[in-house]
Amino acid sequence: MASELERIRKYEAMGNKHLAAAESALRQHTLPNAPKLKFLDAVDLWHKAGKCFAIACEWEDSAHAFNRAATFMLKNNLPHESAVFCFKAAEMLKRIDPMGSVERYESATKIYVELKRFFTAGNITVGVAELLEEQGNMPRAIDAYSRAAEFYQAEYYHTQSCRCLYKVAELTAMLEKFDDATWAFEAVAESMLEDNLLRLNVNSVFLRAGLCQLANAGPINEGLYAHRLLRAYMRRWAKMSFAFECSRERLLLDKLIGAIGKCDLAAFADHLFNFNNVQPFGSWHLRLLRRCLEDMEEEQERVAEIKAAHEAELARIEQERLDSFKSEYKRKGDDDQEEEEGEEGSGEEEDSDG
Repeated sequence: MASELERIRKYEAMGNKHLAAAESALRQHTLPNAPKLKFLDAVDLWHKAGKCFAIACEWEDSAHAFNRAATFMLKNNLPHESAVFCFKAAEMLKRIDPMGSVERYESATKIYVELKRFFTAGNITVGVAELLEEQGNMPRAIDAYSRAAEFYQAEYYHTQSCRCLYKVAELTAMLEKFDDATWAFEAVAESMLEDNLLRLNVNSVFLRAGLCQLANAGPINEGLYAHRLLRAYMRRWAKMSFAFECSRERLLLDKLIGAIGKCDLAAFADHLFNFNNVQPFGSWHLRLLRRCLEDMEEEQERVAEIKAAHEAELARIEQERLDSFKSEYKRKGDDDQEEEEGEEGSGEEEDSDG
């Protein structure tokens, strides 16, 4: 333990020494035949300082050193080297302040885009998107994935571009923007159909788009407009890919539409169980299917409440009829008793007169 502390202190001291040397290098006289030499010396010293601080786990100081190097490289018209140092600064800052490192990553991305290095810019932007997704900032993650897809598309990397668009659609669905997610999945499918290998998985993309519309249906008693829209989508998807017409994904969507419309939980579970035995669902699928299940349970509760209210109303009417019958029967009995008492009284008066 003591040796580890000594090693950390040693590299920290070396880093501070390199920083001081870099500042001294900047104060040197500029050579007429090598005007950039002192700046390059300072950058080299900042680079060494950054590595020393990284070994000592002083991430903030390391990021600051790399950032200084990136700034001076950019001032001396060396954008590629500046982008490299920006990336290194972001990697150091990511360990202590993930959201703060995004700015450094974006600076590196901007430089690579200016250099027409779109593939490298796409890779960095994907890393930023994954970082934002881990931090729970879904809107910014969606924007980052969209930009990464554009960068990949600029250099005709269709597979990477489709993967980014796929993430855009998934995260959009997680934000419950189901119409936007459906359009995004459809755009992914169109891109996949252009590739002979990717088109083999296009039916799974159509299934995800269909689940988005099923989850967007809302209360069943309001007419399920999304189901009618989904049928129109499926007719269009069948024209886009003839394999979708008779696929198990199309059959599953048709069966789920029927089960949800009838609010048949048993049929809904059976269809999902049979499909899951062939092609297991992921957590994303289950989340949207859970939403459909909740809609069906709400409809069953609504129907049960209406039925209970109707039965209660029938019971109340029946009780009112029974109470009315009892009161009428009692009133009639009282009238008969009064008549009998009146007849007995009149008979006694006649006997007394006689």
